[in-house]
Amino acid sequence: MKARPPGCILVPDGLRKQQDWFDPNDQELQTLMSRRDQTHHRVLQTRSTRSTTAACNDACRRLQKRTRALKLDWWERKAVELLTETT
Repeated sequence: MKARPPGCILVPDGLRKQQDWFDPNDQELQTLMSRRDQTHHRVLQTRSTRSTTAACNDACRRLQKRTRALKLDWWERKAVELLTETT
């Protein structure tokens, strides 16, 4: 048997399922992904200018910020859920 670090929580095998940390039907996320795709397509189709590149970078940055926030919220909810299960 392996030594486990103190405070390590074991998750039973029956509970190990892939879970999405985002809602695929989230309208804001869909809008951000669509905007990112459109600006990226515009950069690829036209001659790349500073304004189109900046718009693409901004769209990517906004999408990444939103997905990071969603992921952080999911992890915080998951931590609370696991802590309440152990107590």
